[in-house]
Amino acid sequence: MMFWLLIGCYTVLGILLLNLNLRSQWSWPVKAAAIVITSITYYFTYQSFTDLQGYPVDETLPERFEVQWVLIDEPDKVSNTEGQIYLWVRELNKLKQPVGQPRVFKQSFDEALAERTQEAKSMIEGGERVIGFIEVIDSADADDRANADNQRTPSGDGRLDRTIQFKAVGNVDLPPKSAATGP
Repeated sequence: MMFWLLIGCYTVLGILLLNLNLRSQWSWPVKAAAIVITSITYYFTYQSFTDLQGYPVDETLPERFEVQWVLIDEPDKVSNTEGQIYLWVRELNKLKQPVGQPRVFKQSFDEALAERTQEAKSMIEGGERVIGFIEVIDSADADDRANADNQRTPSGDGRLDRTIQFKAVGNVDLPPKSAATGP
């Protein structure tokens, strides 16, 4: 999608640059409209580049994914910045095999999610393969779990809550470490 959007933006820009120049006999309203269209094209081009360059996205995580790595950026009260949790993931197909390149997803900081994410990071560092999945629970069930686990969750108002869960599915065969050789 982004690839075609970028091609379309550059095609529009190329056509405008070829047809509109200082010597054109088009009226000023047409030239002004071309300037506005070109400015909008710059915006879409910029948005396409940020997605292509690997910046974290705010999109919804896939339903099932393999976790490649995580980074927890806690909130900072001094600089008044909100925390973020970054997840490098690969989507899993129906056969539970990872497909495509890893993608960075950004999640708002949540204490419970940060704890689960830290556990997932420890599993990855221990050489385990970690998958994640979106668990959809009724908020009434979430309240029952909160009472059992002494965790803070939203009140039971009949809505569905989506939570991110992680689990280890086996060890990864890591390559043997070789002795460092000096010059």
